[in-house]
Amino acid sequence: MKNVLVLFFILSFAYSKAQDSTLIIPEIPTGVDNNTYFVIADTNYTLYRLPESFTKPQAWVKQDERRANSYVGYFNKHYPDSMNLEIALSLIDSAQQFNQVREAICWCIYNYEEAFQYLVPRLSYKTKIGLKNTADLIIGGRIHTGDLRFYGHGGMIREDLFTVAGRASAALIEITGEEFALVHPDLTKEETFRFKQLWLEYLGKL
Repeated sequence: MKNVLVLFFILSFAYSKAQDSTLIIPEIPTGVDNNTYFVIADTNYTLYRLPESFTKPQAWVKQDERRANSYVGYFNKHYPDSMNLEIALSLIDSAQQFNQVREAICWCIYNYEEAFQYLVPRLSYKTKIGLKNTADLIIGGRIHTGDLRFYGHGGMIREDLFTVAGRASAALIEITGEEFALVHPDLTKEETFRFKQLWLEYLGKL
């Protein structure tokens, strides 16, 4: 009974905080990952290439300003000088260490002219790579599956960084400031087609 009361107090406190901030309470973990995984190959990279010249939309400009004025955050400019497109994409596709995934996404953000056309196709690469050394990272869907522990605090990322698709989506969102295509652990094949179409429409408006 005592443990139940303690859990109730913690959840009640977290809920009250959620009303005052952006904290989102994850579901109670089941410890089971019932999601399906798939790869829909897409190598038509030129289709997703950024225009040679374009004016950044307001959300993109605000995202640049937010990053420039922030001294903290998972994707502030931090990656090895040796990082390049090939290494960054390889890490997105296969790295399990959270720090390496962060560095790869960060490189893509600051080198979006090169990376963008290779990120959108990866939205249909729902391969579960996993993630290690995450500290107190919060990804709601992964707490639910038991892949992450919830410590009651930490930095939240809405994208499923356990998958290639989620990592690519996180980079696209961090670059543009847009959130019309969010990759969660229960991503379906139908959603991947819709998300890529939305990004194509976005490119067409630049």
